[in-house]
Amino acid sequence: MKWAVVGLGNAGRGHAAQIAATAGMELSGVFDAERSMAEAAAKEREVPAYASFEALLEDRQVEGASIATPSALHAIHAVALLEAGKHVVIEKPFALDENEAQSIAEAARQSGRLALPLHNRRWDPDFRLVLDIARVGTLGQVRVVRSTVCGPGPDGGWRLQRSMGGGRLNDWGPHLFAQIYEWFGGQTLSIAGYTTTVYPQNECDDLFAAEMLFAPDTRVCVMMSGFSHLSSPRWEVLGTEGTLLLTGNIHGEFTIAWKRADGQESVQTYRRQDVAPPVPIYSAIVEYLQGRGDLPVSLEEGVTVARWLEAVRKGNSE
Repeated sequence: MKWAVVGLGNAGRGHAAQIAATAGMELSGVFDAERSMAEAAAKEREVPAYASFEALLEDRQVEGASIATPSALHAIHAVALLEAGKHVVIEKPFALDENEAQSIAEAARQSGRLALPLHNRRWDPDFRLVLDIARVGTLGQVRVVRSTVCGPGPDGGWRLQRSMGGGRLNDWGPHLFAQIYEWFGGQTLSIAGYTTTVYPQNECDDLFAAEMLFAPDTRVCVMMSGFSHLSSPRWEVLGTEGTLLLTGNIHGEFTIAWKRADGQESVQTYRRQDVAPPVPIYSAIVEYLQGRGDLPVSLEEGVTVARWLEAVRKGNSE
C-alpha cells in the first residue's frame, strides 16, 4: 500500500518513520510547502518529494496520505485528498471545529475512503495503566476524573499564531479529550470550558480547562496549562471504593498510588520506556483494508473531539 506524508515538521517526520516501518505499507513520497523540508525528508527516506500538493493529488498510485501540516490546514488538505480518492490519517487536531470535521466526514462518505484522527496519546502508558485499574473495579464506580497537564513556558513557531490554529487547546485538547472519549464514550450531558492567554507574544491560548458531565454522578475535569511552575498530579480518580493519584513525569518515571476504603493500597513506579505500548494505527489500517481486523480509532471520534474543542473555545455548554 503506497502512502505519502504531507507536512514534514517533527510530527510529519515521525509519520514517515512509522509508515516506512509498517509491513504492508510503502512510503512513496512526501510534500511540504517549504521545499527544503520536503527535500530533506525525501533524501532521508530515499523517496520522491512532490513538487506541489496538486502533484500528490494526481498520483493515482498513492492510496493514502498522512496530514501533519499546521492545524488550520488539516481540513483543507483532508477534503482534497479524500476527493482525490485517497485515505487520510490526520494529525491532531482532526479539525478546528465541528463544521470542518463534518466536511471531512462528508468527503469520506462520498469517496468511500478512511478519514482517521491520529490521537496517539490514547496509547500513553500512564493512561493505559490508569484505565486498566479503573476498569477492573479497583476504585469502585468512578465518579470524578481530573486529567491535568502543565508546565512553564510559551509555545513556539506557528503554534503562537491564531490564523494557523495554534494554542494549547488545539495542541493538547485532542489528546486529553481522546483519552476521555475512549474511557467514557462520546455522549456528554454537558460540557463547559474556557481558555486564557498569559504570554504577550502569544495570539492564542496558554491554558484551557473543561468540565464534562457524562452522567448525573460522573464528572470529568480536563486542564492544560502552559504557565504552571509547580507540577500537579497527571491523574486523579475518585471512585466509590477508592482513590488513585498518578504523579511524576509521564515522559520518564511516574508513580501510581491507589487506596481503597477497605484499606487495600498500592504504590508502584514505572518507566515509560518499559511499559509504553506501540501506536498501532498504520498496521491496523493495513489489516482493516485486508479484512483482517478492526480500526483502533474512528471518524466519529474525530468529529466528537472537534465538537468538544469548539464548545470549550466558545465557552458554551453543549
